[in-house]
Amino acid sequence: MIDRRTLEPALYVLTMVLMVAALLLMGAGYGLHLSLMGLCVCLAGSSRSTIGAFCLLFGAPVLGYLAEIYGYIGWGGDIIVAIGLVLLYFRYPLRKVIAECKDGIFLGMWCTLVLLFFYFYGLRNSYAVSLMIDFVKIWFLSFVAFFFIFRDKSVDWQRLGLLGMFSGLIYMALAGRINPGILPSSVLDIGRVRLTEPGEFNLVTHLLAFLPVLGFMLIYSKDATKPKTRKDLTILIISLCTTMILVGWSGARQGLFFLLFGSVSILMCKLEGTYRRYLVTAIAGGLLVLVIICVGVSRDISLYADMVDSDKTLYEKLNRKTNFDAALWLFKQKPLLGHGLGGYHTPYSVAGDPVVAHNVLLGLLSQTGLFGTVAFFSPLFIFRAFRRRVRMVVSLANGNAVLPLFCIFFLRAMVDTNIAFSGSLIGLIGALDVILQTKSGFTTRFVRHCPAGKVSAERNAGALWEWL
Repeated sequence: MIDRRTLEPALYVLTMVLMVAALLLMGAGYGLHLSLMGLCVCLAGSSRSTIGAFCLLFGAPVLGYLAEIYGYIGWGGDIIVAIGLVLLYFRYPLRKVIAECKDGIFLGMWCTLVLLFFYFYGLRNSYAVSLMIDFVKIWFLSFVAFFFIFRDKSVDWQRLGLLGMFSGLIYMALAGRINPGILPSSVLDIGRVRLTEPGEFNLVTHLLAFLPVLGFMLIYSKDATKPKTRKDLTILIISLCTTMILVGWSGARQGLFFLLFGSVSILMCKLEGTYRRYLVTAIAGGLLVLVIICVGVSRDISLYADMVDSDKTLYEKLNRKTNFDAALWLFKQKPLLGHGLGGYHTPYSVAGDPVVAHNVLLGLLSQTGLFGTVAFFSPLFIFRAFRRRVRMVVSLANGNAVLPLFCIFFLRAMVDTNIAFSGSLIGLIGALDVILQTKSGFTTRFVRHCPAGKVSAERNAGALWEWL
């Protein structure tokens, strides 16, 4: 029988070849087949925990989009989430995950209760219901995924990142099957998706940009204190170029900011003298961002011309001025309690329409007021346990850097999505309890491998003072 470790180098080579081929042949219509082949090859060499985390982080939006195309709205995402939870449950039961991260569960439940209060205070329409349900689902699934990503050593960050990259390619190729007009003519066809007339099933350009950026950050953050091998450097370079091309095709400028600030943020981590290695990568990423902007400006694409226009504000460059101004306008009307969950709207829409503020703080201020916004984030500032947890973002989880992941989820909450998608950030913060346990002397292995009673005794002894 052939050992999987013997096949691993060949699998990585085949994965990279398929990724490059899918990228180059996307415009010719072969991107879907090549991307699916690459995804299958990557899955073949992945651990159960890696596949489970992939299902929760990347699989749900892509399979959900596929199911929507064929008329099964919601089924695709639910099926892949169920598969991911089952895989992770047999790796480590969910009840033990909750028992080990009670503080993280409390944080998510607290935020849910705050939103529930303002649901009953507000319009109580279908959009408000969907916000509540989406927040709970996104928070819980993100919490479970990041628990395993931070704690389980069998989760390969590099392979998980590659799975995320293929998810972005598949998402693009699926949309191209429905609307061939979005397929790029070359790798430098900047803004192709954004500038094409939407079809019946229009893909979300922001998600197309976010999936590869998140995948790249996982690859970039893996084994932050170890020297990079030739294989690691090759994967890093190909992944960076793939990410930049997908972000360029999408026309979602926020992806450029996510990539740039996420790459630079790793320099703030405790890497013990390995900054030079990441400084070169950060500079390379910055230069590629500059290339994308220059190509966009040279082709007179307004999306990128606005970015270098000195007369425009930062909000205008991000195309968020109308949304941000509307949120401040609503906040001034009801500064204390806001307009209730789902009450955000612009002057061109009405309350209950599925429009978003594209900023979690402004979205909360307009819908829950000052009282609700302070209540939503209060655990992060009042309790010592959560203050310590937030500081852990500059630490490492099993040798992998956490800050780049936190950075892109934080930036996404500031310039994209609605209140519900802030659940990803809340879930990530809640799962940081794993790093706290490691810093307090806990092993990074699972509890069932620890001496009997060690975990429960140490945790219970410090439970009271840790909260206050």
